[in-house]
Amino acid sequence: MPTASLLILIAVLLPPSALDILGEVVDERTYLTPYGEAGPLALRKLSDDLAVWVQPYTGLPTRTDPRATIFAARQLGVQRILNWDMG
Repeated sequence: MPTASLLILIAVLLPPSALDILGEVVDERTYLTPYGEAGPLALRKLSDDLAVWVQPYTGLPTRTDPRATIFAARQLGVQRILNWDMG
């Protein structure tokens, strides 16, 4: 099972093909956490050594509790979270 230590939260509306530069989707998960549901989180793998978790993060702030995202990220072994926003 591939793993990644980085989660990118994408708060910009992009066509799915725009993320192909990060590699192909090799896994997709949704987690039920004590703070609510987090996901879908997609694992994109560029090579044997490079993989990253990606989660769309658009809409109302109440859509996904940030604590749920952090909880799920820890379950996945993520060490860093990067937010990509238009602002």
